[in-house]
Amino acid sequence: SCTAHSSAVRKSAGRGVKSDSSPHPRGVFLATQHVPRTDIDDTKRLFAEEVERLRLLLEASSTLLGSLSREDVLPKVLDLARRTLTADAYALWEYEPESGVWRVASHSGLSDEYVAAATEAIQGNTAVVSFEAPIVAEDIATTDWLTPAHREAHAAEGTQSMLAVGLAYSGRILGTLAFYFREHRRFTEAEKGAASLLANLAAAAIGTSELYEAQRRLTEDHRLVAEASELLASSLDYETTLSNVATLAVPRFADWCAIDIVEDNGSVRRLTVAHVDPEKVRWAKELAEKYPPDPKALYGVPNVIRSGRPELVSEIPDDLLVQATESRPELLEVLHELGLKSSMCVPLVARDRTLGAITFISAESGRRYGEDDLATAQDLAHRAAAAVDNALLFRNAETAQRQAQESLA
Repeated sequence: SCTAHSSAVRKSAGRGVKSDSSPHPRGVFLATQHVPRTDIDDTKRLFAEEVERLRLLLEASSTLLGSLSREDVLPKVLDLARRTLTADAYALWEYEPESGVWRVASHSGLSDEYVAAATEAIQGNTAVVSFEAPIVAEDIATTDWLTPAHREAHAAEGTQSMLAVGLAYSGRILGTLAFYFREHRRFTEAEKGAASLLANLAAAAIGTSELYEAQRRLTEDHRLVAEASELLASSLDYETTLSNVATLAVPRFADWCAIDIVEDNGSVRRLTVAHVDPEKVRWAKELAEKYPPDPKALYGVPNVIRSGRPELVSEIPDDLLVQATESRPELLEVLHELGLKSSMCVPLVARDRTLGAITFISAESGRRYGEDDLATAQDLAHRAAAAVDNALLFRNAETAQRQAQESLA
């Protein structure tokens, strides 16, 4: 640990070496006759570097822990990493436990090509690596727990050595903080200790910001549901009302929102699609007309309407997009361009009858939906379904009344 290392350094720096020829019986002043000057200088330098690292971390702790925005925390962590341990590049990897996906949340000194290649390579890594201690790769080319594709990515980047430390918070792994070196490097205990201390501080800051963000988002979601409820109760014209609700959800809850309704004959009609960019809305409508969903599809709107069960995809994998476009491969490139990240599709159910479905999609915002988001979506869908059902009941009652009057005329 850093404390143990500091203690050892202090002891070695102050210990005297006895010399028979010394006029001073304890030999304190002539210790340098037996210890090379360079060794003493190196010891003092290492001790000074460690003290400086600890000072930096102590000074930065209040600022870092006081940052409640994740977007504010990440660059501060990388900046502190640069000042704590000199390396050629740095990266904050984040881990999504629900999907098992690793991604680079922020980086410095790495090429986009490496980030893309390493992100893809790490997904296929089945090696078990402990996060309880620093992860050391002093010779990346011979590190067997890295996949061959990952080692190739490092080779292309020119990285020879790497030091990574786990970001653990509240019993779970948030990700890792990685230091990259383009020369072979042997890491000292002081360096590994400093990296671990920084990782603990970074994990606490990131974890706290995520809790704050989750609470803020939950409050905002509750406000969204309340506003949507007012909209739904304002009119019996459910088609217009649902379109307004979809618009309300974008971009506060989703980047895309689509609502599909089941017609009397059992067919499914796209009622509305919302996005902040009107041009993208027009494009999405054209795509929906050109590539209507397969009614027998095992996922998406057809499956949700058919089964009456919600569908949550926290991380949209590429193989799902490939599967969805298997019969229409030209559509795959279009979906890639949209940059779809996460999705939810929830049924509109009233009186045990599925009236349609609402789809929420995260894209450019990078939001990943979880169980709390799904609960909000289901709450919203439940209220929307009740509004649609009431509107249909009223419409049917009006129709029946008009028919009765016509029959009496």
